[in-house]
Amino acid sequence: MMEDFLKIVVLIALFVCPALWLMSAFRASKTGPTVVMCGPSDAGKTALMVYLARGKHVESQTSQAVNTISLTTKRGAVTVIDTPGNFRLLPEAMKYIERATSLIFVVDSADKHSFKMAAQQLVDILLNAKVAANDPSLLFVANKTDVLGSRDPETVLHFVQLEAERILKAYKSEAHMKNIPPDSMHILNRLSQENFSIYNTTLQVALCGVSVKAGDVTDVLSFVEKH
Repeated sequence: MMEDFLKIVVLIALFVCPALWLMSAFRASKTGPTVVMCGPSDAGKTALMVYLARGKHVESQTSQAVNTISLTTKRGAVTVIDTPGNFRLLPEAMKYIERATSLIFVVDSADKHSFKMAAQQLVDILLNAKVAANDPSLLFVANKTDVLGSRDPETVLHFVQLEAERILKAYKSEAHMKNIPPDSMHILNRLSQENFSIYNTTLQVALCGVSVKAGDVTDVLSFVEKH
């Protein structure tokens, strides 16, 4: 009896497991590309995602949770995920960043104090071995260009890169090295050897300035449609 029971279990496993795998693969193929929005709090990520979904600006609160929408583009369905910028929630956000087809990194161009937070998050993303292996494209977005005192995208990126370079060099100190995962060490060694530039990473980088409030998000829409 026991032998017959085991044979039945084996037969069921042989038929069910491939079927489940096929169903999983089919669902994955239907979801299409995944674009993940990341960056520090109050940069305007949620407002940008809402604009992509509704085609208009809607005032939004700082998000403390992951939000997801599905967009239909000329190339098919695209999943857009908005991750919270709070550092406490970064480990949860990183789960989505690691699997992203593309990343939209949003920075408040009018808030120079936020550039340090942006640099820290950018470094954490770049040092993640799973992100490096996935090799996503990245759109660096300088948001709120309509605000008085805002900076152009190149200037924002310049300040963020300077701060990122300082962080990377600090990570090379003995006090920080023990906190770097072993599979990230080669990335840290490479990025800290020269003047840091996001264009020298494994990411495929593009740069733009937007104003969600003014409805100027054309470059973001184009990026989502292409990726």
